[in-house]
Amino acid sequence: MSESYIRAWKRAVRDSVKRTLRNHAFYSAHPRFSPGAVQTARNLHEQRKREFRERLQAAQHEHPLTLPANAHPVRITPDQEVSMTGDDMGRVFLYQNRIMRGIYPESAAIFREVYESGILPVLAEYHLIPEVRLTDYVTDEFVFVLEVQQVTIQKNTVWSYAMVKDACLLILFLKEVLNEAGFTLIDGHLNNVTFHNGNPMFFDIGSIVPMKENGILTELVFAGISRLVFGFIGNSMMYRLPSHDDDNANIYVFPRCYNLLAREYQSAFNVLKRYYLARLDFAGFVTAQKVLDLHICSVPDIEGLFPVIRTAEDHAPVKDWSEVVTHLSGLEDVHSAAVCGGTFGEAEAELLRQNPSLTVCSMDYCEHRLDLAYLHLKQFQLDSRCFLYNYAYLQNPQINEVRSDLVLCIDPLNDQAAIYPLNPNLRANAICQIAERYVSILYPSEKEADYQAFCAGPLKPYACLKESVALKNSGFSLMILQICSA
Repeated sequence: MSESYIRAWKRAVRDSVKRTLRNHAFYSAHPRFSPGAVQTARNLHEQRKREFRERLQAAQHEHPLTLPANAHPVRITPDQEVSMTGDDMGRVFLYQNRIMRGIYPESAAIFREVYESGILPVLAEYHLIPEVRLTDYVTDEFVFVLEVQQVTIQKNTVWSYAMVKDACLLILFLKEVLNEAGFTLIDGHLNNVTFHNGNPMFFDIGSIVPMKENGILTELVFAGISRLVFGFIGNSMMYRLPSHDDDNANIYVFPRCYNLLAREYQSAFNVLKRYYLARLDFAGFVTAQKVLDLHICSVPDIEGLFPVIRTAEDHAPVKDWSEVVTHLSGLEDVHSAAVCGGTFGEAEAELLRQNPSLTVCSMDYCEHRLDLAYLHLKQFQLDSRCFLYNYAYLQNPQINEVRSDLVLCIDPLNDQAAIYPLNPNLRANAICQIAERYVSILYPSEKEADYQAFCAGPLKPYACLKESVALKNSGFSLMILQICSA
């Protein structure tokens, strides 16, 4: 046997072992498809639909809606166009700092059917869409003008995996309850979803129309569920790439041209199906094939295919955040707070419990941690905006989104927010540029000397020390600094 053959044989064995270990790590990190979990999700889903159905019937009986004739219309001129192209139903504009949606004359009959069904206020009651109120305004272009509740539009490129999944589940739930009432969605993509009060909300009222054939499930597979597949198999580049640009421009350039046969999509779908086959998980394989190839989607199936799992290592550095937040609550003129990762939503939750009027945002460069933070806040119905941001590399538009009166950082000198070690001066600048009034730093007490030097050196041009305290029974200390310009 030649020496080259022996070397090739050894290399093949070595590569096979590496591949086996790599596959074992991949399979160990991902759960099996659980029919029991799917059944639980199906029971909860059916219960939620039943409650919605009963509420809609009660609302129609108690307060039947009739579209008024608008006998004394008030003619107005829009202050500013929000959506220049709009949709078949109408367009959104600003009037006296209020969000308005105008209805075209040719769509008046369709809107009348939707409005008089009473489904809009019930959807708003369940926080699935913004609240909508019919006004007595008209314009040269619109026969009806609606005032729509103002909600902050959060782009889906900064959502975590669990948020993308919940947005897909929202569209599926909306489709099912609307279909039961004789309606459907015509624009069921993620650009029409935002997060409000900690939950996904579909804000495009004009997408709700009487029942007709459309490709909503194909659109959802292309624009939403495919992103979950890319995230599940670890293709971070395709996972982060939105199917539509921020302004939906390519919807109008290539109307409803969803190329699910593209190489990247088919390759990812095949990897997911092979993953379930390799684990002899036939229920998962059949469900994946049903969703991805046949576009037969349901809420329980998506719950089963794309779970978010918490492990034993997923815990915040401090068990009891009440002492930390008690110190922070004494600060003056704090109306907003930003938490820079590592708390799994526990610090944000305690901030909101002690200060319900506080505006809180949570950002983390680690998507899994942000998933768990979002789910923790959602579990307790607490309103905190979540951003998949790395505070070390924010640019002006992102800084303006998260800039807050108070910023809480967890051990910033030793975190992994930077892809390479940041100069302490740059790290100090990154923290202070998102703080209006105060910076608070939570760090292990044994690193007291490092943080005192950090405070006296790189942080000194930006902020001055206000308070430093060792927390009880936690091994951590809290440093509070006041921004010099505050």
